[in-house]
Amino acid sequence: MAGAILLGRTNMPPMADGGSQRGYFGRTESPYNQEYMCTSYASGFSLGSGVATAAGFAPTGLGSETYIGKGTTSAGDAPAFADSIRALWLQAKKDLETLGASTVETNFPLVENYTKQHFPGQAAHVPGMPEGWIDIERCQMIALGWDNFLRTNDAPNCKTLATVDHKKIRSFYAPLDDLRKHTEAQNHVRYADMIAYIRHRPESIHDLPGCAEARRSLEAARKRDLDSWLDEHGCDAIVFPTNEDVPRADAEEVLSSMQHALRDGVKYSNGTRALKHMCVPAITVPMGIMADKQMPVGLTFAGRAYTDVDLLRYAYAFETATRH
Repeated sequence: MAGAILLGRTNMPPMADGGSQRGYFGRTESPYNQEYMCTSYASGFSLGSGVATAAGFAPTGLGSETYIGKGTTSAGDAPAFADSIRALWLQAKKDLETLGASTVETNFPLVENYTKQHFPGQAAHVPGMPEGWIDIERCQMIALGWDNFLRTNDAPNCKTLATVDHKKIRSFYAPLDDLRKHTEAQNHVRYADMIAYIRHRPESIHDLPGCAEARRSLEAARKRDLDSWLDEHGCDAIVFPTNEDVPRADAEEVLSSMQHALRDGVKYSNGTRALKHMCVPAITVPMGIMADKQMPVGLTFAGRAYTDVDLLRYAYAFETATRH
């Protein structure tokens, strides 16, 4: 029986924060059209890994923050897809049906329920999640992961987060990307609070108050809004265009480009925060090239927990048949 092992290492350090803005050494640019970015605006490390995969440095991207390099050919609001993406989806739908799939247009309760805001600035809605847990995720949990990373690497000039000056961490090099305007209050990263906390840190992330309850609430939401929902409708997977549109490369310099880059499906890939938070397996393969912008677009296959092999099989069949 033929098979494969997916083996890789992450390039996503615990201290990552930001997106696809240019950094001190610039950034990875699109090999297809340099007027556009290669991934969602707020998915910086997906930008690099996606382009690396497209350039042949690796056969696939594994464990990506969002869907791997949606603007490469590597493997809220109601979406208002760009016309060229809608055209690619209509063709992909025909291709899937030719391969034997039965397609049904439907809603997506996992994403819809997750994104409901019950108060201004709410980053996620998950029934049963302990009050204040999202704030802990965005501060104490990150701080512990970051400090563990520094301790493990034991660099001579920085052995622990406790010795870091928080004022030197974020330089605000993209002035148009104002967190107070464009990011939910619960999603802000509080560096000063992290460093103060880590000086009296617990032994493990599992020691954080509410951690076990939060995990159980996320798993229950996934089972209810995805696993059981798919069972109820007799579906094997949910398949959708990875993104609504592609952000412009000048998004940190031109206000209109920034406003477009912050739209649903452009800031993050479609559904990505809900899917990643609830550990939903997903794989993305090329869906085709946008006729107007000459940028590749992905098709994402997502499904129940632990159905990774089935999703790989579906995605491989589509990619093999279409050769995008």
